Amino acid sequence: PEKLAEQTTILSLYPDAAMVCGPVEWWYSWTGDPDDKEHNHVVAPAVQVDTLVQPPRLVTSILKTETVTTTSSLLRRDAIEAVGGFEDSFYGLYEDQVFCAKLSTQLPVFVAGKCWYRWRKHPDSSCAVAVQTGNYRDARLTFLQWLKKYLAEQNIEDTEVWKVLRRELWKCQHPNLSGHVRRSWRPEEWFKNLAKRTLPIPVQRWLRTRWYGRDHV
Repeated sequence: PEKLAEQTTILSLYPDAAMVCGPVEWWYSWTGDPDDKEHNHVVAPAVQVDTLVQPPRLVTSILKTETVTTTSSLLRRDAIEAVGGFEDSFYGLYEDQVFCAKLSTQLPVFVAGKCWYRWRKHPDSSCAVAVQTGNYRDARLTFLQWLKKYLAEQNIEDTEVWKVLRRELWKCQHPNLSGHVRRSWRPEEWFKNLAKRTLPIPVQRWLRTRWYGRDHV
């Protein structure tokens, strides 16, 4: 109930802020089922909260957590007009992330620590259906490719933003491989397997004594 009043106060205190946003609660207990309550959790933007975030630092949070949205925010009208509003080519999925990326690339945003917004989670939502049908990954890839082009056009050279963007692009383009790497890749095992395939037997025995001791030779 206090959302508009509290966010308006913040914009008054921070005249340079184009937008104020905060964490989002993933809300499952709307069903009334007590068992669903344990699934509720708050996801905060991946930046320091209760501070004015200068461009383009908030873009990394949009990429990592997707919680910076216009739904939980309050924006200045002149800021919306300054960045050209929403992109008509995005509809249904990622239209809010595209707009927030444009805004946070060019203008400061105040990120609050208070959660003003509950995101009702259910299997028939547009996001849930997109995940079930496989359309979500295509939509995300379109967003990431658009963002890559947009950052280049805006001459954004922030190293961290580009690092996160390239990582998310790779994960989206190689979903099976990236999932396997995250779960199972261990450097020490990779080197041991490489040694078995390429090194002479005496050298392998010497290495095993170094790795495991003489009992395993």
